[in-house]
Amino acid sequence: MREGYKMTKLGEIPEDWEVANIGDVTSIHIGRDLQEENYSEDKKDEFRYPIYSNTVSNYGLYGYYNFVEYEGESVTVIGRGVGLGTAFHRNGKFGAIGRLIVLFPNQNLNYRYLAFYINYKVNFFVESSAIPQLTGAQIGKYKTLLPPLPEQRKIAEILSTVDEKIELIEQQISETQALKKGLMQRLLSKGIGHTDFKDSPLGEIPKEWEVVKLGEEAIIIMGQSPSGESYNKVGTGMPVLNGPTEFTNIHPIPVQFTTEVTKLASQGDILFCVRGSTTGRMNVADQTYCIGRGLAAIRGGENTSTKYIYYILQNLAKEVLRKAKDMGSTFPNVNSKELFQYKLALPSIDEQKKISDILNLSDQKLEILGERKEQMKEFKKGLMQKLLTGHIRVNSLLRKTEAS
Repeated sequence: MREGYKMTKLGEIPEDWEVANIGDVTSIHIGRDLQEENYSEDKKDEFRYPIYSNTVSNYGLYGYYNFVEYEGESVTVIGRGVGLGTAFHRNGKFGAIGRLIVLFPNQNLNYRYLAFYINYKVNFFVESSAIPQLTGAQIGKYKTLLPPLPEQRKIAEILSTVDEKIELIEQQISETQALKKGLMQRLLSKGIGHTDFKDSPLGEIPKEWEVVKLGEEAIIIMGQSPSGESYNKVGTGMPVLNGPTEFTNIHPIPVQFTTEVTKLASQGDILFCVRGSTTGRMNVADQTYCIGRGLAAIRGGENTSTKYIYYILQNLAKEVLRKAKDMGSTFPNVNSKELFQYKLALPSIDEQKKISDILNLSDQKLEILGERKEQMKEFKKGLMQKLLTGHIRVNSLLRKTEAS
């Protein structure tokens, strides 16, 4: 054991840290049913106190009350359903509904530190059920580490700073996505530098452009799964892609091989998902693949740029998903006829490349921001491992930071 540390039920910790049950260092409250007569979906002068529920999205915000149910520095913990056990720190006046757990720390526990600790170090065990649930009595029995209060505050401050940087990156991603959306709407219908326009089945387009069918200008290969006996997982034969579950953020990953070659996608082809909830999801083949029924391989023809087609297909994906939603379908799909007959406005090959290059700049920025976000999340994860266990003390970390 290291000097200055002691052994506890939660492992080796600094001598001046303590172990306590959450129920012994917090006051536990449970959210009630929604008071509909005092509720508004939107914030107004009368309805200005946020209501939080058992959801992760939008930090759990559900609506607004016209009265104060809880007040002060606290932590809410999702008590049922998706995101069970996720904690958010709160400071102010608010309401809580749907069995949301509300913790008010005592004077020896910082509320922001507690939220970070619960999210990273507390593993909630919930018995199998249709809707996982966590009660106030249950959470009260889980343990937390208690550094001295000043150290808790410094730990929370450091981790909050990292969270702010992650949120800033997320904001930049949203802004870049909005910019790309606007560019696509403009460039794919108005082009670059045109002054003369004409009416078309797709609306007003540059006079020099044509409206064509995708199947007339692009090469489309609908996937067909090989026979079952031709598969193997030892890497012999042609790698197979059957659908969207085999995609990562960067490259498609082959999970099986076949000795029977049916439909092939070549390196550089667009791989377009045509079945299921991820219809419209796309990637670019990094090698030759045999493709199954869940995919189509698409590449440009003599007068079309594959990259330009890639951006056109993003609009097709939105249309398919919107149509499925309007019809109440949970299984959208694109058949070969729809894909072949899809209409697009087609500029010259040179303008296609210019448009693609502009949109590609947005994609490159999004990729860089995405990588930066993941790096920051990994940095935070490592930082939490050290700070929330006492393996690195805040004072020593601050000294290292100041020295650098």
